Amino acid sequence: MLTPTQPQTPLLSLPRELRDIIYTFALTSFPVNFNASSTRSSLPGLLLTNRQLHAETLSLYYKLLVVTIHPYHDGHFFRWLEKLPTERVALIQDMRMTLSKEGYDRGKLMRVKDRARRHYLLKEMRATLDQRGIKLGRGVLRMEVCVGDGVEDWVWTSEPLGLKWRGGRVREVVDM
Repeated sequence: MLTPTQPQTPLLSLPRELRDIIYTFALTSFPVNFNASSTRSSLPGLLLTNRQLHAETLSLYYKLLVVTIHPYHDGHFFRWLEKLPTERVALIQDMRMTLSKEGYDRGKLMRVKDRARRHYLLKEMRATLDQRGIKLGRGVLRMEVCVGDGVEDWVWTSEPLGLKWRGGRVREVVDM
């Protein structure tokens, strides 16, 4: 039985700096993946525990969030993003567009390794976001690009045509 002097939540009795470290570890494993079967995104349980935890973790959750978008199944993504308050959208730092097999039905399967095509798809997605009034930070929206020399090595970049090559390997990724 709790006495009046005992904290009800031991986590909240820790200093804020330690709680923030714990929150970072707890929230890094909650990606949001929008594909053909996505219907909605829900917040992790930590944010739903109590009001104080919600207040302390909401911004961090959106900063650490990795959003994966499959461009041919982006309807769920747009609905989710349009419902978010602009201040939460502004916190998101990592949105990844992927053309991998996951999320595609056979009729729409598209394995493109051409950087120019990926550049076009990113440009198209940015234009759609602008048309819908959704503003993302610079370099937030990125796409996977195969950069290997026979081995599939992938990097995420917001500018597929901005990759700097040296000896068959990517020297640096320039996000514009």
